[in-house]
Amino acid sequence: DTEQARISATSSPEEPAIADEGVRVPLEAELKALVAKDMGKPLAPSKIHFVSALPKTRNAKVMRRVIRAAYLGEDPGDLSALENPNAVDEIKQTAI
Repeated sequence: DTEQARISATSSPEEPAIADEGVRVPLEAELKALVAKDMGKPLAPSKIHFVSALPKTRNAKVMRRVIRAAYLGEDPGDLSALENPNAVDEIKQTAI
């Protein structure tokens, strides 16, 4: 029994219009195409999740392990270093 991993991406665009599906859907397609062109089709994400903010430390480091854990429904561990812990909740909601 093999389990196939999927690649997904999380983006925090500056444009507030990203909440509009008419903007979001074409942007997602464009980003997928750019990744496929630049990095190869096997590395293109199957889904791009748009959120208002990514979880970052006070030094502006994006906490990738926290993003991964939120999508997988796992315990993200210690979040005390996060500047914006509410971003984790939004990511969990997009994973549903």
